[in-house]
Amino acid sequence: MKPVIRLAAARDCERISAVYAPYVLNTAISFETEPPSPDEVRRRVSDTLEFLPWLVCEQNGQVLGYSYADKYRAQAAYQWSVSVSVYVDSTVHRAGIGPALYASLFRILDLQGCTTCMRVSRYRTNRASDYIALVVFIRSAWSARSASNSVHGMT
Repeated sequence: MKPVIRLAAARDCERISAVYAPYVLNTAISFETEPPSPDEVRRRVSDTLEFLPWLVCEQNGQVLGYSYADKYRAQAAYQWSVSVSVYVDSTVHRAGIGPALYASLFRILDLQGCTTCMRVSRYRTNRASDYIALVVFIRSAWSARSASNSVHGMT
C-alpha cells in the first residue's frame, strides 16, 4: 500500500516517540538530552494541533516519519513565522518520506498564511568536537511548489 500523509492523532504518539528517540540518543540534532515519553509526545501533538499542523507519514498502519511546525517566537512580529521539523525512521531513510512530509507541511502552512519557515539543525563536521548550528530560511509558498516536484508520488 502507498504511504499516506495525514494529521497526527493520539494513537500515533507511541510510534512518534519511537521514531524520535534515536535522534535524541544518538545525535546532537534534536537539542534534547532525554527522549520524551509517549505521554509527553501526546501533549506536544495536542498543543501543536491547536494552531499548527503535525503530520505523520503512514504505510500499512505504521508511522514511518512525521513533521510539524511550531511558533518561532512569541513576539507579534513573528506571528507568521514558524520553525519546522521532520523526523523519519532510520529503516526508511532515502525513500522520499522527508521531502514529502516537508512539501505537505509547507502547503498547509502556506494556506494558514505563514510567510517564513525556519529549521535550526545541529550537525557534526569532520572534527569530533566541532558543531555547527545551521539556520535555513524558507519561503513556504516557494518551497511547497519546489519540494512537490521532487516528491516521488507521495501525497
